[in-house]
Amino acid sequence: MRETPEGRDIGNEYALHCVGSWRASGFVPVSINAVDEDISEVIGVSGITSIRIDRDGRGECGKPVPYLCDFLETICKHARGPIAITNADIELKLQPADHALLTDLKPGWGFVSKRYDIDSLSTQQATAYSDGYDFFAFHSEDLKVLRPRSFALGMPWWDHYLPLAMIMRGLRCVALRTPFVFHLRHTDRWNPLQWVRIGDDFVDEMERTAVTAADMARVQLYRASVQSAQDAARRRVSGWRASQRRFASYVEPTAETLKLQNDSARLQAIATTNVQLIDQWCRG
Repeated sequence: MRETPEGRDIGNEYALHCVGSWRASGFVPVSINAVDEDISEVIGVSGITSIRIDRDGRGECGKPVPYLCDFLETICKHARGPIAITNADIELKLQPADHALLTDLKPGWGFVSKRYDIDSLSTQQATAYSDGYDFFAFHSEDLKVLRPRSFALGMPWWDHYLPLAMIMRGLRCVALRTPFVFHLRHTDRWNPLQWVRIGDDFVDEMERTAVTAADMARVQLYRASVQSAQDAARRRVSGWRASQRRFASYVEPTAETLKLQNDSARLQAIATTNVQLIDQWCRG
C-alpha cells in the first residue's frame, strides 16, 4: 500500500505513475511473477506483458516470490541483448542520452543504481538510499550464466549479489551520473531473521560465480576484504560488551540474543563491504 501524508491510498495511482515513467524513459516493461504471486490490476490495465514462473519461495520466504535464478533464466529466454531490471515501485526519469547508452550495452558491461527515496509524488526533495540498489542493466549474455541458489526477489541480499557477481566476473560499468531512480518511501517487508538466514550464504554464492582463474582471484580478494571487515566488527562488539559489563545495571544477554547480535554484526560487515565495492565499481 502507498499512502499520501494525509493517509489516502494511492497504490494503483502510484503503480500507473511508475509504469508511465518506464515508458517515458524509453523502456518496454514486462512483469515477471511467480504463478501464485498476487499481481496488481495495473498490469492488465496498462497493457504490460505478464510472464509467470511456476516455482516460488513461499516455503523459505513466507510469500510466493520468484527465486532470482528462475527470474534470470526466464528473462534471458524472452529477451536478447541489454536488459534493465527494476522493482515495480520504482519511478524512472532517464534522459534520452543515458537511455541510448543502456540500449547499446555490450556483453562485459553493466550498470546499477541506488534509488532516491521521496515522501510524496509532488516533493522536490529526495534522499539517497545507502544500503542497496534498485536498478540494474546487463546484457543477456552475462545474465544467463548466473545460477544463484540463495536469493529471491522481494527479499534482502539479491540486490547486492547481482552487481557483485558481475564484478567478480570482470564486467565494467558504463558511466551514467545523473540520479534517475526514485521510490516512494515505505517500511521494509522482510525481517531481521530473514536477513541473517539469507546473508549466511552470501560469500559462498560469490565463489560459485567464478569460472576463470581471474574470476577466482577477484573472489579471493573479496573474501579477504569481507574477513577483515568481520574481524573488525567482532572486535567492536567484544569491546562494547566488555565496557558495558562495568556497569551494575548490565544484564548478560541470552545465548539466542548473543547469537543474533553476533550474526547481525558479522553480516553488516559483509553488507558494508559489498556497498563499498559496488559503489567503487560504479565510479569507475
